[in-house]
Amino acid sequence: MTTGSVRRAGGSEPRLAPSWVEMWVGRSSPTDKSLYVRYGVAANPSTPVGLLTKLATDEDNYIRSEVAANPSTPGELLTKLATDEHEFVRSAVARNPNAPKK
Repeated sequence: MTTGSVRRAGGSEPRLAPSWVEMWVGRSSPTDKSLYVRYGVAANPSTPVGLLTKLATDEDNYIRSEVAANPSTPGELLTKLATDEHEFVRSAVARNPNAPKK
């Protein structure tokens, strides 16, 4: 098992406490070169809001979509993602129960 695959697995483990997610993948995870690590962290409900906020601006629309679908993403961040240029990011926001109702 490579270091990257271990970090990817750790970043996507939902049973980890938020502080452990941050420590496991490192504070630089939003800029991690591995798409899979960023994807796992964006989808993880234990990811701290600060990391979700950084990942919400990721250049990859699949990462932003995972942030939009994450049940831990706060309403104000979902409001920003609701204006994303990619339809499936906006659709993920619409399906998120935390999305503010208009």
